[in-house]
Amino acid sequence: MSLFEVLLTVQIFMGALDTLWHHELTERLPARATQRQELVWHAWRSALYGVLFLFLALCRPQGWWLLLPAALFAIELFITLADFVEEDRSRLLPATERVLHTILAINAGALMLAYALERQVDWQTASTITWRPIDAFSVLLLASAVAVSISAARDAIACRSPTPMTHPLLPQRTLRVLVTGGSGFIGSELVRRLLLANHEVTVLTRDPRRTSLLFEGRIRALDRIDLIDGQRFDLIVNLAGAPVVGVPWTKGRRKILWASRVGLTRALVAQLAKTPRSDQRVFVQASAMGYYGQRANSSAEHDAAGTDFAGQLCAAWEDAADLVRETGYRLVVLRLGLVMGEGGGILAPLRLSAKLGGATVLGDGRQAFPWIHLDDVLAAIEKLTLDRRASGAYNLCAPEAVDQATFTRALAKSLRRPAWLRTPAWPLKLALGDMSDMLLHSPPATCGRLLEAGFVFRRPRLAMALA
Repeated sequence: MSLFEVLLTVQIFMGALDTLWHHELTERLPARATQRQELVWHAWRSALYGVLFLFLALCRPQGWWLLLPAALFAIELFITLADFVEEDRSRLLPATERVLHTILAINAGALMLAYALERQVDWQTASTITWRPIDAFSVLLLASAVAVSISAARDAIACRSPTPMTHPLLPQRTLRVLVTGGSGFIGSELVRRLLLANHEVTVLTRDPRRTSLLFEGRIRALDRIDLIDGQRFDLIVNLAGAPVVGVPWTKGRRKILWASRVGLTRALVAQLAKTPRSDQRVFVQASAMGYYGQRANSSAEHDAAGTDFAGQLCAAWEDAADLVRETGYRLVVLRLGLVMGEGGGILAPLRLSAKLGGATVLGDGRQAFPWIHLDDVLAAIEKLTLDRRASGAYNLCAPEAVDQATFTRALAKSLRRPAWLRTPAWPLKLALGDMSDMLLHSPPATCGRLLEAGFVFRRPRLAMALA
């Protein structure tokens, strides 16, 4: 392979890494309405790369025809610069994305120089286009042309798709609201719907600048709990916490999970105790169905906490929030099931896997799968905030109880994909240790108190949530 071919191969793989890792998995750009213009630039650039890769795979230009790939490179450079401007305007890029973009830019300059040097002789020949012999590099280019064309179509569809209809949350009167975990899956949609109702929203976050950009500067972002000193809030929604699923529960990971939930909540409640008492305020505390223990046989709200790590973590989290009652807040605890919705939650990785034909039954598949749609989580927060009789713990899971195998088959069916894969329990236990219980076992799904409170689910059936 020539130097140009080596550099272009490196560029292709780095570009694919950037698209999959940052645009799809980390930032989830296609699901973010604020990134529509960025997606426009991505679609044009990917389409341009599709044409360029196809041309280089099949053709060998000579003479003035060498200006064609050069022109495509020049147009790509303009689009990339416009994309950089849009990215800096609309979002704060992760450090890894900035580093990768820098490497891509340097490599692009190097491969353009290599192309010019290697084709000097072709400038002096007659202007013509000949067919390129099929070799391993041309096959790579053809495969890359197909991949970037698919990426271009995906981004084009995403940037032209209508913004999902959302409804203002708690529109009755303007509230002062504090949200922790406001940049997460549940928190970000909660904040957007609060802003639609013109509430004054403060978000406690580790990255104030990035969070402010996420909501177009319409919220107040703070990175320290002590900065809320003296401020009064009508509603506080505490959603903060490091992800439980994904990383094995090593000793260090358990400390992170504990500190991000229990430690933060204790510090928040201690800070709220410094403000004057008022009995008209509401504190909504997140918890999880794991409170009952992953192997529990019952999950009524009055049941005791489980003795496993998940149960003890949730119990300590709720106990830390319980002290807020002494400051005059009415406490509502949300024991969340697996939350599904567009752009995140448990559904995003499972849907991607199922689209690729990887819908998988875990273990025997008979473990409970307590699920709830994001729309119902937000509606429940609104209902329990307005109902002054609402207090204590509520299970937030849909009334339709399914097991993991049933969910997997329904997801695959909704995507017109097969669901024939099975993963035995032992490799999960070997790889994930205690965390495998989150995948192989689960308490049964019940939502008794929520139904007794008169809550009406918007998506009570799994088929409706997957539609």
